[in-house]
Amino acid sequence: RISFSLFLLGVLGSFFTIGFENSFLGAGSFSLFYVLLYGVGENFGKELIGFGDIKLALGIGAVIGYFSLYQVFIFLNIAFITGAIVGIILILLKIKTRKDTIPFAPYIGLAGIIIAYIS
Repeated sequence: RISFSLFLLGVLGSFFTIGFENSFLGAGSFSLFYVLLYGVGENFGKELIGFGDIKLALGIGAVIGYFSLYQVFIFLNIAFITGAIVGIILILLKIKTRKDTIPFAPYIGLAGIIIAYIS
């Protein structure tokens, strides 16, 4: 519910800030890779990413808007690299195993905050 509210806030707020089209382009571009990753996971019978992560990226994209493909690339890299670093640390400290799931939303959120700040 919160992710959908973020999307609505981004779209409605876009009338006063970045523009309606820019908000929808941001929502689509920020979430497209996650949708593809979700589809690949469904094909192989594994959950690679949750649907909540897609909705969160959709909401962040709607709020930030689309400015360039480079911006989306940096967003994805920040999310995946920070998630990988934390995951490796958790495995090395034996807090998690390779078979455990690690929530990805905090890293998507962190990437969104960083992109919003530098945009």
